[in-house]
Amino acid sequence: MTIYAWIEETTWKLLGSRLESISSADIVENINSIYTPNLPKNDTEIMQNVTSLVNTGKVSDETVLDMVESITGVN
Repeated sequence: MTIYAWIEETTWKLLGSRLESISSADIVENINSIYTPNLPKNDTEIMQNVTSLVNTGKVSDETVLDMVESITGVN
Protein backbone atom coordinates (compact mmCIF):
# COMPACT_ATOMS: atom_id res chain seq x y z
CA MET A 1 0.00 0.00 0.00
CA THR A 2 1.42 3.35 -0.97
CA ILE A 3 1.59 6.21 1.51
CA TYR A 4 -1.05 8.05 -0.51
CA ALA A 5 -3.44 5.08 -0.36
CA TRP A 6 -2.85 4.80 3.38
CA ILE A 7 -3.56 8.52 3.87
CA GLU A 8 -6.73 8.30 1.83
CA GLU A 9 -7.90 5.21 3.74
CA THR A 10 -7.15 6.88 7.07
CA THR A 11 -8.95 10.06 5.98
CA TRP A 12 -12.08 8.09 5.10
CA LYS A 13 -11.90 6.22 8.42
CA LEU A 14 -11.75 9.54 10.27
CA LEU A 15 -14.63 10.90 8.24
CA GLY A 16 -16.64 7.72 8.73
CA SER A 17 -17.80 8.65 12.20
CA ARG A 18 -19.06 11.98 10.87
CA LEU A 19 -20.81 10.56 7.83
CA GLU A 20 -23.80 9.48 9.92
CA SER A 21 -24.63 13.13 10.52
CA ILE A 22 -24.46 14.07 6.81
CA SER A 23 -27.95 14.24 5.39
CA SER A 24 -27.17 14.08 1.67
CA ALA A 25 -24.99 11.70 -0.34
CA ASP A 26 -24.16 14.62 -2.64
CA ILE A 27 -22.07 16.19 0.12
CA VAL A 28 -19.96 13.05 0.46
CA GLU A 29 -19.48 12.73 -3.29
CA ASN A 30 -18.08 16.26 -3.43
CA ILE A 31 -15.27 15.64 -0.94
CA ASN A 32 -11.89 15.88 -2.63
CA SER A 33 -8.66 15.01 -0.84
CA ILE A 34 -5.61 17.08 -1.68
CA TYR A 35 -2.22 15.72 -0.64
CA THR A 36 0.88 17.84 -0.67
CA PRO A 37 3.91 15.65 -0.05
CA ASN A 38 6.70 17.17 1.97
CA LEU A 39 9.44 16.48 -0.57
CA PRO A 40 12.79 18.21 -1.00
CA LYS A 41 12.52 21.27 -3.22
CA ASN A 42 15.89 21.10 -4.97
CA ASP A 43 18.97 18.97 -5.61
CA THR A 44 20.85 20.46 -2.65
CA GLU A 45 18.14 19.38 -0.20
CA ILE A 46 18.03 15.90 -1.72
CA MET A 47 21.81 15.53 -1.38
CA GLN A 48 21.74 16.80 2.21
CA ASN A 49 19.12 14.17 3.03
CA VAL A 50 21.09 11.43 1.27
CA THR A 51 24.33 12.44 3.00
CA SER A 52 22.63 12.41 6.39
CA LEU A 53 21.24 8.93 5.77
CA VAL A 54 24.53 7.58 4.43
CA ASN A 55 26.32 8.89 7.53
CA THR A 56 24.03 6.80 9.73
CA GLY A 57 25.25 3.65 7.97
CA LYS A 58 21.74 2.20 8.13
CA VAL A 59 20.66 2.48 4.49
CA SER A 60 21.62 0.21 1.63
CA ASP A 61 23.52 1.26 -1.46
CA GLU A 62 20.39 0.50 -3.48
CA THR A 63 18.36 2.96 -1.40
CA VAL A 64 21.00 5.67 -1.84
CA LEU A 65 21.09 5.11 -5.60
CA ASP A 66 17.29 5.32 -5.78
CA MET A 67 17.35 8.60 -3.86
CA VAL A 68 19.93 10.26 -6.13
CA GLU A 69 18.45 8.95 -9.38
CA SER A 70 16.55 12.19 -10.00
CA ILE A 71 19.83 14.14 -9.76
CA THR A 72 22.21 11.80 -11.57
CA GLY A 73 19.80 10.38 -14.13
CA VAL A 74 21.39 6.98 -13.57
CA ASN A 75 18.85 4.21 -13.19
